[in-house]
Amino acid sequence: MANNALEAIFQLVKREIDTANNDGNTALMLASRNGHADIAKKLIVKGANLDTANNYGNTALMLASYNGYTDIVKELIAKEANLDAADNYGNTALILASRNGHADIVQLLNQADEVTPECVLTFIRSMSPRSAENC
Repeated sequence: MANNALEAIFQLVKREIDTANNDGNTALMLASRNGHADIAKKLIVKGANLDTANNYGNTALMLASYNGYTDIVKELIAKEANLDAADNYGNTALILASRNGHADIVQLLNQADEVTPECVLTFIRSMSPRSAENC
């Protein structure tokens, strides 16, 4: 029954997947904030904008990081959500996860944002940003 309800919701919002409520929250943000990993993943697959910010500047990644939803954070990182986005107070997902004691998410965010020595060498050797895009 739950899958049928989800499919019905997705059919209704297919064209309006990034519609926001009065606070600027999209369906992906609400799923990310409330730990609904299955819904978040389906929204991502359906093409939800990963980096839309609400009225407070929070993105889905920030909301999942703040609330400690590791599975959602992993999915957003894998789909290349902006790790450097900051809310209206300058907080990034990393700061929010750290402030709330979510060490596993802090580690994930640090690893995702890590520039390896190999990447730096590739960039220096080529002196072209395009050569380092996959790092």
